Amino acid sequence: GTDTIVGGEDTGPVDIDVVDAGTMTADTTLNFTGDEAGTLSDGTNTASFSEVELFTLGSGNDTVVGGVGNEIVYGGAGDDTMSGGLGADTLSGGADNDTITFAEGDSISGGAGDDLFVLEDLGELSNGTITIDGGSETGGDTLQLGSLANLTQAVKDTFVDDGSGSYSGSVTLDDGTILNFSEIENIICFTPGTRIATPHGARPIETLKVDDMIVTRDHGLQPIRWIEARTVPAVDSLAPVRIRRGVVTGLDRDILVSPQHRMMFQGYRAELLFGESEVLVAATHLVDGVDVTRDAGGEVTYIHMLFDTHEVIYAEGAATESFHPGDMGMAAVSDAARAELFAIFPALRSNINGYGPTARRCLKHHEAKLIRA
Repeated sequence: GTDTIVGGEDTGPVDIDVVDAGTMTADTTLNFTGDEAGTLSDGTNTASFSEVELFTLGSGNDTVVGGVGNEIVYGGAGDDTMSGGLGADTLSGGADNDTITFAEGDSISGGAGDDLFVLEDLGELSNGTITIDGGSETGGDTLQLGSLANLTQAVKDTFVDDGSGSYSGSVTLDDGTILNFSEIENIICFTPGTRIATPHGARPIETLKVDDMIVTRDHGLQPIRWIEARTVPAVDSLAPVRIRRGVVTGLDRDILVSPQHRMMFQGYRAELLFGESEVLVAATHLVDGVDVTRDAGGEVTYIHMLFDTHEVIYAEGAATESFHPGDMGMAAVSDAARAELFAIFPALRSNINGYGPTARRCLKHHEAKLIRA
């Protein structure tokens, strides 16, 4: 059925109205459409609510979509997916393996299970602090910072190992916000969170899968044929490159890419120097120590995405390349991924160059220096 819940407002110092759905076993969706307002549904029955401050959910694999208010939600058991949205939210995943997306001012607890905490940029002003408590787990909780923090050694010096493989400490985000964390086993700072242009708007790359349609510069919408994530130590030649907003045309926020990943440069300088209006430049050739830097330390996750041909796609608004399985590209993937690629593109097994040419001319190191001179 369809129900309506009105919590009411208390004029006293504390106003906490609670909806306790802890006995529910079905997968439920809690969707905040306004401040203390929204819907709670199990797919069959829906309740609309207003003036409710706190929710406790049941044992299903629940979904929470935050709004503009200061939501308080306890997920209970099940593999829950929670996002606080705007405001200073309090989210607790509870038991099992949860994914919690958080932003400025939030307080997050994972509870039991191997949880993933994903930092999101919602354009909010700094709210001072963010607090993350990984909680107990069997394998490890992961804190994913994306491109919103620079894990320099100075920041890493604040990390404390409790002796069991869990870390606590703090990270200063690019806007000055302090993120305090505890009971975290893995901290990664890369591509998950990078937004890729699709026909439905920009989507985080980690949400994409085979056959999803992607906007390409040359061939319209094209389906993903293969996609793989690989986590490696962010040291030496594997350390990612941070390209600051504005270095590349269209880049609307900092982006982290692998050293050999190529960004597209265009305009009169490319035409004048190389006879091409658009060229590709490897990130490692752009490093200048100021606007383009290496982010060494911790671990980094690289996500490779391949199409029928090499494509120019859009990441964070900037034109960049898809994965090209040449000699260098194939060296960056695991043995299992290489076998999968050979199954999808059998010609590559006997001829690694059988995939075809790159979508644009790729500049050498000395040429790349000229493009930004």
